[in-house]
Amino acid sequence: TPPAGPLTVVEAATVDKTDPYQRIAQALFPQAGDPRPREICLEAMGENSPTQILARDPDYFNGLERDPRQWPRYLAAWERYVSDYCRALNDGPVTSALWAQAWRQVLPAQEAEQLASWLESPAARSFRRSSFSV
Repeated sequence: TPPAGPLTVVEAATVDKTDPYQRIAQALFPQAGDPRPREICLEAMGENSPTQILARDPDYFNGLERDPRQWPRYLAAWERYVSDYCRALNDGPVTSALWAQAWRQVLPAQEAEQLASWLESPAARSFRRSSFSV
């Protein structure tokens, strides 16, 4: 197992169907790549934008106000962050690679293989489908 360290964004990631860690990610997050979660992410992030936060709590940023010199730059940085975050969150291969990287640091390979095999089983697929209706 590689030493624990910060996760890094994987450029041009591909899903390796033989890697148990990526198989786990694919089984748990089959919707990665579907545009609807990205739209939901963008909407949720918009509800918590700096403008919305200040409207709810003017002291939230410890005195940072809508200074005409800084506020547009701050909002532009926020919009870039939201766009990148929601896109990366919904990029199937990148999401799978990041989850695989995280689990590789904490889950031994033999256990990962066992978990991946179970998650790909008919019983696990049925459980996941039924859990959405509970």
